[in-house]
Amino acid sequence: MLDLQVAPGAGPQRDQLARALIGRNAVDGLGGGTPVTNKVVLVGAGSVPGAELDFIVGNVSGDGGTVDWSGTCGNMTSAVVPFAAVTGLLDLSRRRGPIRLRNLATDGLVDVALPGGGLKLGEVGTEIKLTTSFLDPGGLVLGSTLPTGRARDTVEVDNETFDFSLIDVTHPYLFLFHAQVIGDRSLDAPATAARVESIRGAVCVRLGLCAHRDEAAASFAAVPRVVLLHPEPESSVNPRIIAVSMGQFIASVPVTAALSLAAARMMHGTIVGGGPLGGSDEAVVHGLSGSVTAAADVDHDGRVRSVSVERTARVLMRGHITV
Repeated sequence: MLDLQVAPGAGPQRDQLARALIGRNAVDGLGGGTPVTNKVVLVGAGSVPGAELDFIVGNVSGDGGTVDWSGTCGNMTSAVVPFAAVTGLLDLSRRRGPIRLRNLATDGLVDVALPGGGLKLGEVGTEIKLTTSFLDPGGLVLGSTLPTGRARDTVEVDNETFDFSLIDVTHPYLFLFHAQVIGDRSLDAPATAARVESIRGAVCVRLGLCAHRDEAAASFAAVPRVVLLHPEPESSVNPRIIAVSMGQFIASVPVTAALSLAAARMMHGTIVGGGPLGGSDEAVVHGLSGSVTAAADVDHDGRVRSVSVERTARVLMRGHITV
């Protein structure tokens, strides 16, 4: 995480900074990460009335070749206020009430609520709990909560038809059935990841993001991300998923995936198990390693009022980097 003021403006130089910070290995840059952890976040003072902090998230691909600044990251959004407090961008010593953030990529607003008063994040081992609420988060990246205009849709790839729901809540996610896409295939086989990417690429073509599905990985590497849904024997109250980001299967549950899924469950007709439209509820989303509880509040007309999640934050390291 960096101060926005020390970073180059949007463009090739900013991309190069992100690549240098993450690197392709632990010799140059941090290295060794996955799409879930290969993130660079720029944070600055709010530039419009009503938002106290601006931020933007860069998602660096595993090979270091692509940087996508178009969406957001749930975990890193939760770290914006602690970073601002530690670096002096924000004084929380006497603060009460939520802090409002603005995502520069999506123009979306986020309220971060803190328990109690000031923070002591500089102390070793000290962590705080935050509730991060994304306000009116539908369609921030692709212009509509349901970018294809349907809660449930199909796409044909290499003479196979796949059911999907595309939901843009905090970040666009392409929900697919694990049984249709993966079946008995090994997640370790390169052909399996290529199969998922071909489906994602075909949906990108449908959306007009690229002309051919093979172009999606270079042009829109993280939009949309993919969630593979396991079947539930009785209900979708506690869904099991495998997330896919930038061509890699993710063992954990990305926060934005849980937020999007929580909202999709209350949209009638989605493959996530959408029942009667509207309401407020929580979803406990299980991945291969761990789970995330996310809440959603959806109007009866389908507008997503907010989605929220509780996270914790602590300082891991502070210092300087030469790039």
